[in-house]
Amino acid sequence: MRILILSNLISYTYNFRLELIEALIKRKDEVIIASDNDDDAKWRKLEKECELIEVPFDGKNIEIKKELRLLSSYRRIINKVKPEVVLSFTIKMNLYGGLVSGFYNIPYIPMITGLGELEKDGKLKDTTWEEYKSKHADPVKVTDVDQDLITSVQNATGISQVSFLVYEQPEFIDKTSNARSLSDILQIVITVLIFALLGFVVFKSTRSTQEEPQEEEISVDSLLEQTTETNEPLEDIGYSEKSETRLLIEKFVDENPEAAALLLRNWLNEDWE
Repeated sequence: MRILILSNLISYTYNFRLELIEALIKRKDEVIIASDNDDDAKWRKLEKECELIEVPFDGKNIEIKKELRLLSSYRRIINKVKPEVVLSFTIKMNLYGGLVSGFYNIPYIPMITGLGELEKDGKLKDTTWEEYKSKHADPVKVTDVDQDLITSVQNATGISQVSFLVYEQPEFIDKTSNARSLSDILQIVITVLIFALLGFVVFKSTRSTQEEPQEEEISVDSLLEQTTETNEPLEDIGYSEKSETRLLIEKFVDENPEAAALLLRNWLNEDWE
C-alpha cells in the first residue's frame, strides 16, 4: 500500500513517528514522507528507508500567501504520488491534508496529539515536571481501536483483513516562564544607571551654564566718575622747571637774534617746499 505521511518537521517525524514508519515498512508498505528538512542527519537516515519530499514549513507563519503555497504544495504532491492513504500530524497538516485528500477522494487519517495542561488537571500533584516526563516518556500501545476507523479503511482499500498497530507517544511542552534571569536583571540595572548618569551630567552642565555670573554693564557716566575718584593728580612734567636744552636755546637766541631769525626762516622755507 502506498502511504503518504504529511508532517511539519523531519525531526518531529523521526523522534515521534519512527516506530510507526518502521512498522509500515516492515509490512511492505511504500511510505512517502512530505516534510520540512530541519535536521540533515535524521533526513539522511529516513531517506534510506522511504521516499522523502521536502516541503518548507513555518509553524508560526500566518501570511495568507505562504499558507496558500503550502496548500498548493500538498495538492501537487498528492496528485503526483497518488497515495492510497494519507496520514498527517499537527493542526496545519490535518487541515490542509484533509482538504486535498477529500478533493481527490483519498482515505485520510489525521492524528491529534497533546495531553493538555497537566498542572491545571492536577496530574502533577506530589511530583515534579521532570519526574512526570521521565515516567511517561515511553510510547503506550493503544489496544482499543475505533471499529468505525477499521471499517472505513476496509471499504476504502478493498482489503478485508485490516489491523492497526497504534501507539500513543506523549509530547511534552515545557511551560514558558515569565521570570527574568539574573543576567537580565543586571542588564536592566546597568542600563538604568547609565541613563541616570547621563541625565545627571546633562543636568549639571545646564545648571552651571545658568548660574554663571554675568558681568554688570557699566555706564559711561559711572566709569568716568570712578576714574575721577581713583585717579591722583599727575605732576606737571617739563613746565615747572626749564630743561638745560631749553636754556641753551634761549641764550643762543638772545645773543644772536639775526642768526636765530635766519635759521627759523630757512626751516620754514624747507618745510613748505
